[in-house]
Amino acid sequence: MVALPLLLLLAPQVDDAAREEFLRYGEIRQVERLDRGVTASRKVVLHLHGQIHDAHLQTVDIRHRPLASLVNLEPGFTDSYKYNIAAYELDRLLGLEISPVCVYRTLDRQNASMCWWVDGVQMTEAERRARRIEPPDTGRHSRQWWRVRVFDQLISNTDRNTGNILYDAAWRLWGIDHTRAFRVRTELLRPADITHIDRAFWARLQALDRKTVEARTARWLSAEQIDGLMARRDRIVAIIEERIREKGEAAVLFEWPDQAAAQKGSSP
Repeated sequence: MVALPLLLLLAPQVDDAAREEFLRYGEIRQVERLDRGVTASRKVVLHLHGQIHDAHLQTVDIRHRPLASLVNLEPGFTDSYKYNIAAYELDRLLGLEISPVCVYRTLDRQNASMCWWVDGVQMTEAERRARRIEPPDTGRHSRQWWRVRVFDQLISNTDRNTGNILYDAAWRLWGIDHTRAFRVRTELLRPADITHIDRAFWARLQALDRKTVEARTARWLSAEQIDGLMARRDRIVAIIEERIREKGEAAVLFEWPDQAAAQKGSSP
């Protein structure tokens, strides 16, 4: 392990690997139970190489319990820390960076996901709406939401709500708490949410193959869950292709801001 200054750990351009290392090996100095949510999640303080940072820890792992299915009115209901890690792995595979860095750890002999505590959070989506605050760049805001909506349909996220969408100081959108994602269903939860997609995400989504998904997520997802994921990918691709045929590429596909900047910088 290589010691890293805290400023490097917090810098937006830092490699995810540095944060993964911090989350995996940081000494747990403090644990605080959080009131929000229903999964008894905790905020922990980690210390490594003389540096301190917070993390979000979840140990929930409800699977194959008939009573849980009955209470939640969902056959085969599951709620697991594993899906936070799977969401992070798939997010990075698709080049999205919606999910904070998230790794596997244990606490008091309990398996858990340990996710980077998002730095500089100014508000949740719920707070933004309650205070009627408009983001400074509404176009960028819409583009970020389009990414989130497609990703949520891909992972069959049944628990996306305004409390688990965060905005940092730069108005970057983060999606957290994916413990109720990755259903085995093959249909989309809300097909109408598939309206726009950026070109880089579109290319990676089309190229996504089962072997690659398994390499990144098989430890956290069952074969049936991966079956569902790939089937939903096919449905999303079909919807986007149909929209392009009907409306044209310009009305459906867009350039992610970083892509546009890179192209502008490389032009003569």
